[in-house]
Amino acid sequence: MTALATGLGGITDGEGASGVLGEDEKRRARAQAVGLFRYQVICPALDAGLSRKARGRLVRAIAAREHTDPFGTPVRYSRDTLDRWIRRYRAGGFEELVPSPRTCVPRTDT
Repeated sequence: MTALATGLGGITDGEGASGVLGEDEKRRARAQAVGLFRYQVICPALDAGLSRKARGRLVRAIAAREHTDPFGTPVRYSRDTLDRWIRRYRAGGFEELVPSPRTCVPRTDT
């Protein structure tokens, strides 16, 4: 099954069913936007030429600033959070900055 653009902003599966992006695609796009935002925030601190002391000063300066997240909300991040993102990026690259999908466990009242 292949997806075809309908020209009206919708997607069809080629079998007549059309609609806007599904929830999975929206979640994936949001997660990618968050990952890219995290990369943009920590990018200056990823420079291999920085000394440990200079990197610490830079991360503290980044933590002191207010940032606008991909959805327009002003946010601040702690130094611990920034350090965690840097470690994750170094360990696994960009994909490690993309939040993983939440897994919901169905709740049954007893």
